[in-house]
Amino acid sequence: MSYTIYRSPDAYKAWKASKKVISDHIDGAVAFDKHALEGALSGIVVSIVDGESTTSAAATVSFINQVVHNQSKDYNMQFLNKVKEVSVDDLKNSLKEFLLPIFQYDTSINIIVTAPVKTEVSFYPFPWGGLVGAREAYHYS
Repeated sequence: MSYTIYRSPDAYKAWKASKKVISDHIDGAVAFDKHALEGALSGIVVSIVDGESTTSAAATVSFINQVVHNQSKDYNMQFLNKVKEVSVDDLKNSLKEFLLPIFQYDTSINIIVTAPVKTEVSFYPFPWGGLVGAREAYHYS
């Protein structure tokens, strides 16, 4: 699992805000938006349908699922039915188990790439107190 903050003027603030959003959803301080959950379900359905948009694509997916992955013929339908049954508590548990550890220094590996002039600003606000390991990366001139 990975998490990327791309082109943020303040990576620490973006990281901190992301952690807060996840923590607030886990703790119940912020409720899950019903429409966002429905949109996520729709996104999953669309991705499956797009993968089987033509007869040839559907046959390829069916072959790979059944022969290579040893899945049943109606695996995608079973999967969609299971996705519909996911509860808010299931989402909270998943956030806690899989996403929250990304924001904890003892359960994740964090890599920050920045311009040399922004090193102090980019690295040192993080709770782990700066860089662990090499302080300087390769400098190209």
